Amino acid sequence: MRRVVVLGNPTLSRPVQRLLGGALAPAGERVEVIVVAPGSGPWPDAARAAAHVLPGVPGSWLEPGSEESAWAARWRAAGAAASQAVRDAVGELRSADGGALDPVVVADAVARASAPDDVLVVGASSPVRDLDLVAAWAEPPRVVANRGLAGIDGSISTAVGVAVAARRAGLGPTRAYLGDLTFLHDVGGLHLAGDDVDLQVVVANDGGGSIFATLEPGALAASGVGRRSTFERVFSTPHAVDLGLLARAYGASHVRVDARHAGVPAAVAELEGTLAGPVRGIQVVEVLVDRSRRAPASADALARRVQDAVDAAVGSLGENPETLRSRSELPGSLQSGSRTIV
Repeated sequence: MRRVVVLGNPTLSRPVQRLLGGALAPAGERVEVIVVAPGSGPWPDAARAAAHVLPGVPGSWLEPGSEESAWAARWRAAGAAASQAVRDAVGELRSADGGALDPVVVADAVARASAPDDVLVVGASSPVRDLDLVAAWAEPPRVVANRGLAGIDGSISTAVGVAVAARRAGLGPTRAYLGDLTFLHDVGGLHLAGDDVDLQVVVANDGGGSIFATLEPGALAASGVGRRSTFERVFSTPHAVDLGLLARAYGASHVRVDARHAGVPAAVAELEGTLAGPVRGIQVVEVLVDRSRRAPASADALARRVQDAVDAAVGSLGENPETLRSRSELPGSLQSGSRTIV
């Protein structure tokens, strides 16, 4: 990766931030970051790495090329291979034998159930990452998410407000997709819902904060039994809250999907059937998921699978000297070694 064009605010995804910071550049090189900032207003550049800041997208960038470039073909082949590898992995998880559902299967079901006119409110932590991995919409729904310092604060309250606004605007149904700690952190938000709120809340319940196993604190869990206990207490914060009783206490209906009893394929079918059904009032759909899937080894295995698929797809195209458009093709004064702020 040698050049990145940023339009709008970048996501909070760590891989994206690492990309913008240059961590994915070839050895001895830097990623050239070009930021498009309409009106030359304050531009997003957390890593202070922007080489060029433009007031708009240059017209020459929007002109179709005279012929297909091998460079573009390689990118499309890589993208298609990566997407197919993820789809294949999810397909295998949907038909697995035994155990609870994998979290990405839940994200996949939520994505499949969300039509273009629907509104989807996504919680922080694992759900937004899982959705980012598996969603492959030809025409996406309206997706809303809190960001910034708020973290998981107020997610249900946000979803209730969005549901009210969506109904008044004549949009399709509103669905929230949250983790269990996010749900518990703002469960009082269910009390805000009046009779005019139709909201489906899908909760991926792994009994704690499994996201931390994939972040720096996860190394603590792998360094010994005693430290594993500390990790569980401080970061995973396991709980045994009965979400069904809690939901009903606030007047919401509750559905619990548990693959440990029905089997994975049957649980997937039950979840998809529930997501496809009509929602009146507040409905909490609790899905028990397998926390062990958050282990770095599982993520690394999927990453290797995707990388192998990309390597095979690009390699099948043979040697390609046009792996990158030359820097001299930048518009106007955007030449190698310069720094342009306009």
